[in-house]
Amino acid sequence: MKNLINFKTFFWFVTAFSFAISIVFFVTYKIYNLSVLLTLFITFFTIWFHFFSRLICGTIIPLFKSKINPNKKYYKVRKTEEKFYNLIKIKKWKKFLPTYDNREFNIRVNSPKELIVNMCNSELVHTFSALLSYLPLLLIIFFGSPVVFIITSIVASFVDLLFVMLQRYNRNRFVNLVQKQKDRLILTK
Repeated sequence: MKNLINFKTFFWFVTAFSFAISIVFFVTYKIYNLSVLLTLFITFFTIWFHFFSRLICGTIIPLFKSKINPNKKYYKVRKTEEKFYNLIKIKKWKKFLPTYDNREFNIRVNSPKELIVNMCNSELVHTFSALLSYLPLLLIIFFGSPVVFIITSIVASFVDLLFVMLQRYNRNRFVNLVQKQKDRLILTK
């Protein structure tokens, strides 16, 4: 499915906008001391954190892409996972998830090995992002408002886990396809 907007631009825009608006709400809260302004600051600051932490993960983790070994046990999809992916009908809804950088998953640009490594890399980015989603819970100590922090952390983590499942599902199918092609080549020789 072709993205209707450039997702990378949208992602950066939301990150910058949420940071700017959180500063505005923080300053106005300090001036007027209204609890609604504090809630708005917390909400937009938390949104900024979730987007910014994903940008950081997406920048740092690929620096170690050469160290990724897709054959490690961690990357292997288990039979129970396959059953779960079929149960949740991932094949039907995966097309609605955006891609941050389409070039990473372009079969015309990347070799099968590069595609598999890119899928592993993307899985790691989203796994670490899902874990970082719970870091804002520490701010409950300073600001209270646990509901805002808990809801945004759970939602952000859930969204990242959708992408983790997508990468594992697609990678497993792609690895099986590449293996079948290799097997056919061996049989035809």
